Amino acid sequence: MATAYIPRPDGSFDAWQANFVAYVAGHWSELGLPSSTVTTLNVASIDWGKKYEEHVAARAAAASARTLKDANRADFDKLIREVAQRIQGFPNTSDAHRAGLGITVRDAVPTPVGPPTTRPLVRVDFSKRLQHRIAYSDEATPTRRAKPSGVMGAEVWVNIAAPASPRPPIRRNFVSCY
Repeated sequence: MATAYIPRPDGSFDAWQANFVAYVAGHWSELGLPSSTVTTLNVASIDWGKKYEEHVAARAAAASARTLKDANRADFDKLIREVAQRIQGFPNTSDAHRAGLGITVRDAVPTPVGPPTTRPLVRVDFSKRLQHRIAYSDEATPTRRAKPSGVMGAEVWVNIAAPASPRPPIRRNFVSCY
């Protein structure tokens, strides 16, 4: 197990090891080390330096290659979508062709979507004066902003009353799903 004085990040380690090897080379006899240890450290330091430089170059090349790949993928994706749209719009394209291509096979008989199995959670952010930001999410995945499955939207109802009128009762279920 590495001890705490050796830095973990490669860049920090590279600077640290260079200082360590240089100091040992300048003070080896005072530190009670044989000259062969200095030679071994120097060889290991040179080997490390070559490997580290190769790694940095490979990482830069990989980043560049990924950028090129992503740009190519975006262009290719756009072309595939254009061709798929032409195929979808062609009257002689059969569902077997669509399935073979792995593109959307339209549902001939619309399948009804059942009622939602979870409820939406509603959050009201009123941290800004005279502003209410309403957000809702699925109770099964409250950290995501997705609607519950089978829900198209939500209705939020507000009751605005005259200042002198009694306060309406608080309704806990004021969001309805459709």
